[in-house]
Amino acid sequence: MFIEIVLLVTVSWQTCFAEVFYSEEDGCDCGIAGTWRNQLGSNVTFTCKDGQLDGKYNSAVGHAEDYYLLSGRYTLSGPKKDVVELGWVVSWNNKKFGNSHSATAWSGIYYPEDGIIRTQWILTRFKERKDYWETSFVNHDEFKRIK
Repeated sequence: MFIEIVLLVTVSWQTCFAEVFYSEEDGCDCGIAGTWRNQLGSNVTFTCKDGQLDGKYNSAVGHAEDYYLLSGRYTLSGPKKDVVELGWVVSWNNKKFGNSHSATAWSGIYYPEDGIIRTQWILTRFKERKDYWETSFVNHDEFKRIK
């Protein structure tokens, strides 16, 4: 019973995602709405409103194809409330490529005078319990706005 409810909520959220995809004209209040590219050529598109961060991610690394939905949170700091602390997660599962049995979480900060979102990330992938020590990878990304 519980699993059925979770699945229904997930499907409903994905179906309605386009309806809540905010643009800056809709009142995005985070300063990072738009599309960004990292040093490896991966693209991320953010929308944001009231602390909620939504978007899509297209990885230039590995066997990732098409876009993957992302979800996260942000907060504003600094004297002008224009510094953004943010975090988001991508579950590597989409219709085109299927389930990669992994997820990545980014945590970072955006200083508007730099124009760069600097992040640290951790990717966790499925491995058998005996190989638990091989489940996680840690690295960093720097994203620059492309639109």
